[in-house]
Amino acid sequence: MTTLITGGNGSLANSLKAYIDGDYYGKDMLDVTDRNCIRNLQTYDVLIHTATGNRAINNNLPLLFSKAKKYLLSLVSREHL
Repeated sequence: MTTLITGGNGSLANSLKAYIDGDYYGKDMLDVTDRNCIRNLQTYDVLIHTATGNRAINNNLPLLFSKAKKYLLSLVSREHL
């Protein structure tokens, strides 16, 4: 099973590293505000989205979610929306 964790440098993703074997992509490796970066991703079995949200990221979520068979989201505060 292949797993992608966005926000790979954040505290939630760092905590998951002890439990989940997967690709941990921070913004230095995956710019989720850039649709072309997302399009170039392989398809994963599971996506765990822990990246902090902003409008540019939120606008690309449907494309990001299309890159996984199943996905899980972390909640962000409204100030990031």
